[in-house]
Amino acid sequence: MAAVPADVVVLDYHLGSEDGHAFLDQLRGRAQKPPVIVVSGKLDVKMASGFLKRQIHDFFEKPITIAELQKSIDRLAAPASASTNSLGYEIDPTTRKVSVDGKQIVLTPTEFEILDFFIKNRRAQVTRNAITNHLWGQKSVSRNAFDTHLLNLKKKLPPFANRLTSVYGAGYCYEV
Repeated sequence: MAAVPADVVVLDYHLGSEDGHAFLDQLRGRAQKPPVIVVSGKLDVKMASGFLKRQIHDFFEKPITIAELQKSIDRLAAPASASTNSLGYEIDPTTRKVSVDGKQIVLTPTEFEILDFFIKNRRAQVTRNAITNHLWGQKSVSRNAFDTHLLNLKKKLPPFANRLTSVYGAGYCYEV
């Protein structure tokens, strides 16, 4: 197997001459350990147990829709790709935990959603309205609610605050 960097691996369990477990063992031996999604035409308890032991992030039985697969890829790829020390913090997207220098930072669910939203929309200008619609939909929420959550997130996570810029009249831009 070539050592090609990957944000997410989608593995068809029965594709090729080896079974998926052999491929997963090879993958886990590499320095980079990307999240893995397994797709199989036939899932059984033994197979699912093996996936759990190998810390597979998601698995599906065929047929699977592209929308289902894309949702899983999006969920795993964006936070995982941003989960590097170059940001000044690390994110575990499966447990929704954030740490700085190995010390866990406790975020509220809303603070984590804000952080995740900015990571997924990094380098793009996002409006306050787009963020609040993502967080609360069409619910009527105090205008200060977002400001309060964002301020708390910036206090808890200075490396995030240092990369978030306010764009006058346009919203925010998260520079990664």
